[in-house]
Amino acid sequence: MEINKRIEEARKVMKKYKVDAYIVTSSDYHQSEYIDDYFKGREYLSGFTGSAGVLVIFKDEACLWTDGRYHIQAEKQLKGSEVKLFKQGNLGVPTYKEYIISKLAENSKIGIDAKILLSSDVNEILSKKKYKIVDFDLLAEVWDKRKKLPNGKIFILEDKYTGKTYKEKVKEIRATLKEKGANYNIISSLDDIAWIYNFRGCDVIHNPVALSFTIISEKKSTLYINEKKLDKKAQKYFKDNKVEIKEYFEFFKDIKKLKGNILVDFNKISYAIYEAINKNTLINSMNPSTYLKAHKNKTEIANTKKIHIQDGVAIVKFMYWLK
Repeated sequence: MEINKRIEEARKVMKKYKVDAYIVTSSDYHQSEYIDDYFKGREYLSGFTGSAGVLVIFKDEACLWTDGRYHIQAEKQLKGSEVKLFKQGNLGVPTYKEYIISKLAENSKIGIDAKILLSSDVNEILSKKKYKIVDFDLLAEVWDKRKKLPNGKIFILEDKYTGKTYKEKVKEIRATLKEKGANYNIISSLDDIAWIYNFRGCDVIHNPVALSFTIISEKKSTLYINEKKLDKKAQKYFKDNKVEIKEYFEFFKDIKKLKGNILVDFNKISYAIYEAINKNTLINSMNPSTYLKAHKNKTEIANTKKIHIQDGVAIVKFMYWLK
């Protein structure tokens, strides 16, 4: 079966890196719930197409965890492969982290793509037993026809939709950083970044976001994004607002240079980010933008009401056509 061949190819790569297990999650570099095809490595290796799940490949078995929405689907899609299904949420079924800890002895080596795995998940495993984490992108070595990272253009959202400018938003964020004694705020969650800078993108289907990172300090904001996504209007917008634009992957180099108190949400950052900055004083807190964007201003409330009316009209028209 094709899936078993892919698992075996993965094990060959694991052997090269001398790891005892490799973890593949259903996320991207930003811990997004919905992801671009480039990041669907768990689907490629297991054949399971559900939106949520974790695949762990060991030397002697491959195991998939998914929740109750997908138990029946997973049973069907894994049939005939060596992948063993763990029905997450059922009584007596261990989590993938619990299973790894019970199966692997101390000093075992666990392979991950550190830019993808959630920092809090990796640290939870490491808190139970002494393991060696080996960072490499297994998919890059076994997935021949892997899609390239998306490069859709972004567009700037006008003030008549946002009700608040970037400058107003960043001023509020900086006030919170000062209050918490933080020199920097590292943000990797795509919805937060789109909200702060008032742009929208098309990198994830049905989600108006663009792959990007940002670092905000007292006097500087840096947005890490592929410049091919920026048209002339967007370039002018960021220049006028004194936002520094740097290439997407430069982010991982720059965060290693930071010195000071850094506010980060451990439930939103990857292990690669955590590892790069953990020599600093870390303030584990919800990103200020997450709280601020939850409080809708008058413009946003008025627009939401308009949208509900338009949505209602569309539904009525559809129901009339259907009947």
